[in-house]
Amino acid sequence: MSRDIMGDVRQGAAEALEKTEATSQAAKEGILDAIARVSEIFQAVRGFGMDDALSTVGLQRKRSPMLALSMLGVGIACGAALGVMLAPQSGKKLRGMLKTQFNELFEKSEEKVAGVVDSTVAKAKDTVEEVKEKAKDVPVLRRALDPQEFAATGTNGRTPR
Repeated sequence: MSRDIMGDVRQGAAEALEKTEATSQAAKEGILDAIARVSEIFQAVRGFGMDDALSTVGLQRKRSPMLALSMLGVGIACGAALGVMLAPQSGKKLRGMLKTQFNELFEKSEEKVAGVVDSTVAKAKDTVEEVKEKAKDVPVLRRALDPQEFAATGTNGRTPR
């Protein structure tokens, strides 16, 4: 009888070992699958940029060519400044030359700004006159522009009988 008990214990231990190994293998495969899925998610997220996020909601970045041109201008200005500063001249001469160039640049920019302001004011005045001319065709606006003329012609724009 003790042999039967020992055999049952051995058999139970062998079954427990097999079940433990099977469970261990299943757990290992589950963990590896989870790691693979997490890795795929990280790859997808890593490749997901700002443009992708904006396109998801129907937007996109507005890329301006002016940015490239302004960066080019800044680069040219910095290069010119470094070239002037590294030129083999005395400090007094360099400061005088820089002062002269800055004054000339300032005067030119003042002239250009004044020209732009003058042309903008002239265009605005022309636009106002054009709108006033077109407004005379609309009775409600004609009344606002010239109440006496409107009263003489009536509310519908015709001369009263």
